[in-house]
Order: sequence, then structure tokens, then C-alpha cells
Amino acid sequence: MNESYRLKYKYTLACGVMASVFMLGSQTASAEDQISTVYHLYIDGEKLGTIDNQVVLKEAGEQVVERDGSRYAGKKLNLTVEDIDIVPEQMFRPIADNDAAKERLVSELDVAAKVYSITFGDQTAASFASKEEAEEMLRDYLHEMVPEDLLTAYEEHQKTGKPFEPIKEGESRITELSYSVQPEIKEQKVDPDIVQKKDEGFEALKKGTMEESEYHVKEGDTLETIAREFKLSTDELLELNGGMDPRSSIKPEDKLKVKVRKPFTEVTVKEESSKVEDIPYSEERKDNPDLPKGEEKVTQAGTGGEALLEYVYTKVNGETITRETVKDEVRKEPVTKVIEVGTKEISKGEGTLSWPAVGGTITSKQGVRWGRKHKGIDIAGVQDRTIKAADNGKIVFAGNSGAYGNKIEIDHQNGMKTIYAHLDSISISEGETVQKGSKIGVMGNTGRSTGMHLHFEVYKNGNLEDPLNYVNP
Repeated sequence: MNESYRLKYKYTLACGVMASVFMLGSQTASAEDQISTVYHLYIDGEKLGTIDNQVVLKEAGEQVVERDGSRYAGKKLNLTVEDIDIVPEQMFRPIADNDAAKERLVSELDVAAKVYSITFGDQTAASFASKEEAEEMLRDYLHEMVPEDLLTAYEEHQKTGKPFEPIKEGESRITELSYSVQPEIKEQKVDPDIVQKKDEGFEALKKGTMEESEYHVKEGDTLETIAREFKLSTDELLELNGGMDPRSSIKPEDKLKVKVRKPFTEVTVKEESSKVEDIPYSEERKDNPDLPKGEEKVTQAGTGGEALLEYVYTKVNGETITRETVKDEVRKEPVTKVIEVGTKEISKGEGTLSWPAVGGTITSKQGVRWGRKHKGIDIAGVQDRTIKAADNGKIVFAGNSGAYGNKIEIDHQNGMKTIYAHLDSISISEGETVQKGSKIGVMGNTGRSTGMHLHFEVYKNGNLEDPLNYVNP
């Protein structure tokens, strides 16, 4: 009975040097003197010819590698020709055509590159010329999701088989690691053109795979904006949706098929962390009726505390999904900052007036101006437009007053009264008590005004006074 077997030729092309190895899958039957053996050649069940000399196979393989392998000269690839089915037959009058069979072999055979691929289940993510490159890229891929030092420490601990001891202060460690799809490095035969450089393969790993998903159209969406959001061309989006017409209109809640990137695997880790954290101090504010309103006094300085905390994180592909606090030990209690806030109303003025604006210069003094008496001084060119009470007092008018525009009058309860005019806005109300230097309004240009400024008047015992006798810029 004739025995068939598979003959494999392996050719290595590396750095421009070609070598060949001839391997026969089984021993040929010994022939009697009057009987000769021929070999019928098949690829994928199709007969290519019959030979009577096995050297023909070796020569055909060398020609294929020489023909196709020259395109990959200089690349570190293992090029292979294989899978020729051979059926030997012993015949009294052998019929063979070595040349025709070799010609068919050379025309039918292709070379394949022996590579090392990173696979996730039945998906090949990237292929590399050497196992070392594949291992390096897989480690780099995992380090994108798990810090290198924690991953190395976890793997070293797993080798010991010992349970974890209590975590040390300031330490972080991984106690569990699992994959939704386990990565493997497999030896494969592929088209040499798809073998990737390290950086290309690493990018392919990070990008993951494209999966079909469903998108619900929102208000304002167009086919172009949806395609752009999912990094598709408009043509790709139309093709995904049954080759729809680009002129088609879409409306909210319509459903479209899109493609989204998914990682090849989900790396889930349990990470423990122990750290000393600061406890911020709180602040307590207390009313002090003996302290003038608007004043504050710190009676107790605040200091932070310290606590030892231990957390257990669940992370998926580097992102924290949950955090559980398993220990919260206060090492140092914080001290509350205590602030006393003055509530004492002081309506009587001190007798001296402060400048009622934030900086600024006098643009017009008291006296006769444009044929009439100018009762006060005008202040402009300020750093900001805040208007301040010149002394403690009680608001006796706050509103619009014709030519004065928005006006405020303060009775300082000591014979003095001050007026603030042309304000843009008023910050207080009639009857309210104000403290010296507190904000009462914002400089403006209301009423009969020549521009953005404050008109300021001073009265003593009902008599108009020159403000420059009481205030200076």
C-alpha cells in the first residue's frame, strides 16, 4: 500500500544570506531492483505533477524563496515554503516529468514569514519578526495600564505562592490581576508584508479592535459630524448603514450603525495603597458684640491633622472603577481656626474723614464754576470704582436725586454729614449703619455729569465745608 506524507521545506533569509534545509516527513519505501518509486505532488488536493527525484522539490523551494524573498532582503524574517503533499508509488514502468512538476511548483508556491504574534483569543493584534520583540511589546502594552514597578512586584510575589502580608505605610501593591481575554505569543506563518515594526505593532496594540455599535441620533447631528465623532469617513458610515444615500436626512432618535474602538482585553487589578494624608482644619466664625462691625480677629490658629488611610482600588485598564477605604486611623487631630466677627454697630463718626475712593485725583475743586457754585470736589482716574464711607455713620438718603444722579447722604452723628453723587449703583439702604472705609456704592456718570467721577461734599453743623480741609488724595 502506498504511503502519503507531507514534505516541508524551510528556508531562512536573514541579512541577505540565504540557506536551505531539506526535511523529509517519512522514510521512503525500499525499492526492489526492478521497481522504481515516483512521487505524486499535491497542494490543497490539486495534483501538480509527478517526479522521480526528490532533488526537484529542493530546487523548486529554493527558486520560490529566491523569487519572492528578494523583496525582503535586509529584513530579519524567517521565510518558509511548506505543505506539499507527496504520495509515493512503486511502479515497474515509472512515468514522471520532473521539469513540468518543478515549473508548476514554482508557480503555485508562495513564501510565508515565520513570526511571533500577540494574540487575544482568536484575534491577532500584532506580529513581530522575533519572539523577543513580541515579548517586549506585550510588556509595554501592559505598562500602559499597570505601572511597571507594581506589575513586576506582583509577578515576583506570585512566584513565591505566599499570601500577602499586611501592607506597609506608604506602599502600593497589586494583589490580584486578571484579563478578560488572556494575551498569548504564538508562532505563526503570515504574509511577509504584514510583519510590523515595533512602533507600528505597539500602536496597533493600543488602538485595539473596531466593533460595530448602535448610535442614537441627537439634535443637531449630521452624517458628517457623526462620522467625525467616531473617526470614520462619511463613505464608511454610509456603507455601514446599508449604503444609504448621502442626501438622506436624519432626525433625533434615529439609529445608525457605527464602529467604535474596543481594547483587545480588559486588565482588571486590585490595588492596595497605604498613605498618610493631611486632614484639613475647619473654620469656626463667632460673633463678637464688642468688636466693631466689619472687623475680624483670629483667636485660635488652625492647624491640619494627619491620618493613615488604606484603600483598595479596582482598576480596569488603568482607570479606577471603585475605591474602598479599609482603614482610617487619625494620627494627629486637626485644630479648628476660630475667627471672631465684629457685630457692634458704631454710627458715630471718629471726627476725621478718609478718602472716599480707591486712589484717583481731584479734577474739580469747590468754588464758582460755569457761573454757579460748585459745592464739593470731583474725583476721577481711580484704580477701581468702589466708593467708600468717609467715616462711621447712618445712611439718611440713598436714591436718585435729580442733577446729583444716584446719591448717598451719611449723617456721622457728630455734626458732620457727607454726600456722594453721580454713582453708577448704590450698595446700601437708608437707615443702615456703615463703618468708615466700608463700600457704599460704585462710581458712575448719572445725573447732570461731565463724565465718570465722584462728586463729594462735606457739611459741619449744617454748614457747607471745603472737603480739602478734611481729606487728601
